[in-house]
Amino acid sequence: MTTETKLKIIWDDLPSIDVVLNNIPPSDFVIKSMRFLQNVDLPTQAWDNPFGAIYRDNEFVVDRLYEYASKLNLDIDKPKIIDQEYLNFVHKIYEQNYDGDPDYLQFHETIHRLEELINGLVPPNRIGFEYREKSGLLEKDFDRSYLKYATLNIKKGTLYMSWQELGKTPYRYFMDNEPSDITRLCELAKPWNILKPNFFVSIIDKDYLQGKDLNKFNEWFQKYKQDWCDFWNLSDWTPEEMFKVIPVGYIPDVDNLIERYKNNILPKRLILCQE
Repeated sequence: MTTETKLKIIWDDLPSIDVVLNNIPPSDFVIKSMRFLQNVDLPTQAWDNPFGAIYRDNEFVVDRLYEYASKLNLDIDKPKIIDQEYLNFVHKIYEQNYDGDPDYLQFHETIHRLEELINGLVPPNRIGFEYREKSGLLEKDFDRSYLKYATLNIKKGTLYMSWQELGKTPYRYFMDNEPSDITRLCELAKPWNILKPNFFVSIIDKDYLQGKDLNKFNEWFQKYKQDWCDFWNLSDWTPEEMFKVIPVGYIPDVDNLIERYKNNILPKRLILCQE
């Protein structure tokens, strides 16, 4: 990039908000993706807004999960939904039945939101710009050289990319009390394999290792690590990779963006511009 490259966050009736991109190779992926995606409206979902009810109201999320299960003709026991082991079982139902129906993606995301709530995890400290199935052709294999640009600490207003596999990280697998079984571990727990043109904005200064018990995880994972790495063809994997993000830009006026999301005033699209 020889000129300053920006994204603009666009609303129909409000001034745009600028995103300044960093001059690093991962940002080139953002630019190439946005040449196509700038013509696509953001398919915003409830979980893209960290201030929404889906991150704060257990009853709302339970009802939502049951609603999508009914739409998909999935037989789940509503009173058991708030139990983590039962949610692990429900997740397996999703895996066995997923057929590309968008309602399955809603069902899947709602499982994870409920897991976060019942395990006392705080709402995500980020705003999401996700294109989901609209960006499928732009996804590519993750370039592990990008990890040299990754970090465990970011500032409020940072635009970044992160792990977004369909499954769980090994740490999340461990914390959710999934089976201590290497076959299931390889099936569900995944390294960073795919780079997707979905972008996130941190709404606070963030340390991604804060509150994580890596010692306890490492003690558990040690007996599975080599087999898991062999399965995924990894020679240099470290546990910290599960939490690292890749900063690709920043938003100077992030407080304005946060205020709009607090009022549920969500953007229409992102566009690319070079100055």
